[in-house]
Amino acid sequence: MDQELRRQFEAAQETLRQQHRMLGQFLLEKHEPVAVVGVGMRLPGGNGSMDELDAFLREGRSGIGPLPVDRWAGEVDESLITATAGGFLDSVDEFDAQFFNIPPKQAPYIDPAQRLLLETSWEALENAGIDPAVLRHGNGGVYIGASPLDFALELEQLTDEQLDGSLTTGVGGYSMSGRLSYFLGWRGPSLTTDTACASSLTALHLAVEGLRRRECSIALCAAANALHNPRSFVILSHGQFLAPDGHCKTFDDSADGYARAEGCGALVLKRLSDALMDGDTVLALVRGTAIGQDGESAGLSAPNGTAQEAVMRAALANARLEPGDIQYVEAHGTGTPLGDPIEIGSINGVFGASHSPDDPLAVGSLKANIGHMEPAAGLGAVIKVIAQMRAGVFYPHRWGNLSGRIPWDSYPLTVPDATRPWQAPVRRAAVNGFGVAGAIAVAVLEEPPAAVPAELTQQDTTGRAGRAAQPTTHQPRQTDPTEDVRDGRTDRPEDARADRPDRARGADPAGHVFTLSAKTRPALRLQAERHLRFLADHPGTGLADLCRTRATGRSHFRHRHAATVTDTEQLAARLRAWAEPQQPGDETDTTVAGAFRKVAFLFTGSGAQYTGMGRSLYASSPVFRRHVDACDALFTAQLGRSVAAVMFGEVPDAAEMLARTPYTHAALFTLEYSLAQLWLSWGVRPSVLIGHSVGEIVAATVAGLFTLDDGIAFLTARAALIESVSRPGGMAAVSAPAREVAPLLAAWPDLAVAADNAPQQCVVSGAAGSLDAAVAALRERGWNVTPLRVAAPFHSPLMAEVSEQLGKALASVEFHEPRLPIVSNLTGRIATYTELATADYWIRHVNETVAFAEGVRTIDARGRHVFLEVGPSSALTSLARQCVDPARHRWLSCLSPKDETGIRLTTALAGAYTAGLNIAWPQVYAGRPGRRIELPPYAFDRRSYRLPTRSGHRTGADGTHPLL
Repeated sequence: MDQELRRQFEAAQETLRQQHRMLGQFLLEKHEPVAVVGVGMRLPGGNGSMDELDAFLREGRSGIGPLPVDRWAGEVDESLITATAGGFLDSVDEFDAQFFNIPPKQAPYIDPAQRLLLETSWEALENAGIDPAVLRHGNGGVYIGASPLDFALELEQLTDEQLDGSLTTGVGGYSMSGRLSYFLGWRGPSLTTDTACASSLTALHLAVEGLRRRECSIALCAAANALHNPRSFVILSHGQFLAPDGHCKTFDDSADGYARAEGCGALVLKRLSDALMDGDTVLALVRGTAIGQDGESAGLSAPNGTAQEAVMRAALANARLEPGDIQYVEAHGTGTPLGDPIEIGSINGVFGASHSPDDPLAVGSLKANIGHMEPAAGLGAVIKVIAQMRAGVFYPHRWGNLSGRIPWDSYPLTVPDATRPWQAPVRRAAVNGFGVAGAIAVAVLEEPPAAVPAELTQQDTTGRAGRAAQPTTHQPRQTDPTEDVRDGRTDRPEDARADRPDRARGADPAGHVFTLSAKTRPALRLQAERHLRFLADHPGTGLADLCRTRATGRSHFRHRHAATVTDTEQLAARLRAWAEPQQPGDETDTTVAGAFRKVAFLFTGSGAQYTGMGRSLYASSPVFRRHVDACDALFTAQLGRSVAAVMFGEVPDAAEMLARTPYTHAALFTLEYSLAQLWLSWGVRPSVLIGHSVGEIVAATVAGLFTLDDGIAFLTARAALIESVSRPGGMAAVSAPAREVAPLLAAWPDLAVAADNAPQQCVVSGAAGSLDAAVAALRERGWNVTPLRVAAPFHSPLMAEVSEQLGKALASVEFHEPRLPIVSNLTGRIATYTELATADYWIRHVNETVAFAEGVRTIDARGRHVFLEVGPSSALTSLARQCVDPARHRWLSCLSPKDETGIRLTTALAGAYTAGLNIAWPQVYAGRPGRRIELPPYAFDRRSYRLPTRSGHRTGADGTHPLL
């Protein structure tokens, strides 16, 4: 009985422990920090990047300029507008409609704020180093803050006849989030919130909650404001909201209203655990958010300090932080005589007791520099705080005559009057946003973690990122950058076998592929110009970082450039060339119309092998290394020694052994099979396979006709039987058509045409004595004849000696339906499964002529192809080009005996990309050096789009009409 009670007690304890763990996990997820992994912006003062904003704010500059009255010339009595200035963007009417698949006739009927939102959100995703294509059809969430009044007022100028159905999705907040989700293909929450000047922080709150509730795995939070109608200025002027001089004089004695500003901000957000698992660059953390409302106050638009305090405290609670943990508050700070003192009082009410004159709380407001972006103001403020955290400073406040309405002497607050260091164990800030109708939103931000917790870097066995709970402390990152985790395996250089300890070590000397792409040729040239300037401005940028970010962190479009480069000087030279008008026939550029949709893998046969082939690739590629090791293990069991050691020249008799048929074939199989698997891992799937002699066995194994075990067992047995042929023989290449050579061999029954390689090239094979006589006879006809150094007379009558034994060796081989088409060496046509799955086929294969030229013509008849030689040289591509019109196809090879670095493979990858193939770039860079960095955003190819005027003339890309 006691034992039973003990068992029940222990079971109850375990149940409680499980429930406690579940509760703890729930609480962690409920409060998990949300990572900002990407930022996009268009702010007054020419601020389009973090670097530009940092320089702008450090120098305390102003983005305020005169009213752009040419936007609305003649549309309003300008004397009714009390403000003379504001924060404006250049060319707010311009937009790259084609990029977003919007017809030019529809673009004018889309709110310019919506157009700003689309471009800036795309830039934020690029800033995050995320290729949006990989997120398509996922549950990404879109959270937008907007108050789209201006465009609605703009529509009043249209006659009934000028109204267009496109306005259904061009006006209104709902279409701003809806169109972005539609373009990205995201199926998670999609909403637009309008709480006036608190809109964007309200959207941020909803995005954070959506991520924490796992309604989405990634979120875009964005907001935009476009000031293109004067009537909104008139309305605010009548309400006495605007500062006459157009400046937000925040916290200043001269505060007399706010300055309107337009702009856009966008954040890419993920749960922190996901961001760390995905290797994202974390720019900042959103630790907590809260929203609320003034409720009853002195008036609908009058702030309520008590309500503001409550929401700030709620945000801190949501962040699980105390007031003393915050060193800075980015105030709403519109620069009004009423609002500023109330907000500063509420800030002091929350944070004052936790700070002192010796350790004051810093406060500031971006509006003092660029004006009030209204619904987008909150995200602008968040972006400013991120910039401060990144720089480790407080930026100077633009106005220095602090307001006498605020008792600064009794508040432990400071307004920085110069750029000052932000010194804190962990930098944290709060950001306030208040709406004109009483909405309150607060976000609590924290600097990014200095290191990745080790437990969050582990991968599960499927190769997908596991999701761990957010830790409460920052710990050192413990990862191996050479890990290959696509299929759950981890391959490190030190995993190489002990008998070849240095094979997988050393730097990657094969260069890098730098890629550029765009939807139009002008945009492609602009991309080149931007990156050339970037190189000049950032001379210390790592080449691996540049190339990795461009390849894995960008979408790839129809117009493309690619180059294999080994240093930034080479890259700069290529960028300069690309920035010039495109020269016709340049193969570094292509379009979808000229792209190659089919790929042919060519597997090289005997004669192309050499010691050292593939060695540098083995050192640099975990995928290639893994498959070489798998083949090597099977061949070692068959041959009694390592084929890889022979292939890489790691044994004294490597050259001698590689000349023997069993090792020749084993080495070629190992190399070619592993190369094929590498290209397949890179997303290059062939439309057809063709091998030459032993290369067809590799092709059949890659296609799945043979399992790897059976393919290697069959090839080993075949090679041993060929080597055992009793009569000495040889082979010779003849520069003449096979159809003309074959009749001349009738005098020597022990000779045959072994391979019909090209219109003017064939190979003769057979008994040694007969071959000598035939060579002399063929030369007498004026043909060039070259004896070949081979170990056996392949594809000759002498192979009949081993045919019966070969059939016995095939008895244990199991055939499978090929997954890919194979061109037969026997017929030069696509082989059927019925043909291939017989012992007779493979017996004939070792005896009869290799119909390579006919096979190439068969592929040519199937359309334009990228011919990729998956072997140690370019021997087959050289022959294949002679069989067809070479200009119809793209020709690539992987390796060369003259290339000891592996740069030929990198060049082939660049060629495959510019041929239009879709490369799985994350797989290319798995286990390779480089990190994602901030690079110039996409260069939009913009045109001007405006609503028609009352005169009925529609204006567009000619730019002859004044700006909106």
